[in-house]
Amino acid sequence: MSPSPRPDVVIVGAGIVGAACAFELARAGLSVTVLDAAYPAAGATSAGMGHIVVMDDSPAQLALTALSRRLWADLAPDLPPSCEDVRAGTLWIAASDDEMDAVEAKRALSAAAGVDAEVLDARALADAEPHLRPGLAGALRVPDDRVLYPPAAARWLLDRAAALGATLRPGTAATAIGAGRVTLRANGALEPLDAGAVVLAAGID
Repeated sequence: MSPSPRPDVVIVGAGIVGAACAFELARAGLSVTVLDAAYPAAGATSAGMGHIVVMDDSPAQLALTALSRRLWADLAPDLPPSCEDVRAGTLWIAASDDEMDAVEAKRALSAAAGVDAEVLDARALADAEPHLRPGLAGALRVPDDRVLYPPAAARWLLDRAAALGATLRPGTAATAIGAGRVTLRANGALEPLDAGAVVLAAGID
């Protein structure tokens, strides 16, 4: 077997994270090889709910998720219908007046980060979601959060990466990963593959 060409980057895992990395790296002009032991989006991505949501458990998380959502919004006009992208928004519901204090605090954090959000009182919440149980105190509505179908989005990103020259190798497991080298198993045979860098994006595997 002749040695494989040395890519700039090997990405282990063809889920949504690996696919996004492949697309961005290929778009930057790097040679990219994407490995997956099964097929694109076969693991954690297929189990994900596809909620693109701004979270605020820490300042770093707030900044990262706000940026991530903006990047997805930039891609949204190009996504095919199979990705089922919908700007559905999120309701953070408060069951009591005490929880409304948390809603107000969450709104203030959102405003400081430039994230659009509005407080709904009990009546506005009932109007927005009439099938919720009665007696809820209100909610925070974040209108720009999105939902999509992650496996289709991953495959679309991989297709875009491939169009830019990336190589996808499904059915190829990484049995050992080191600095600048991956040992592959494909069709029962082991194969070393050198690379400038290795990105591990194999989810929970």
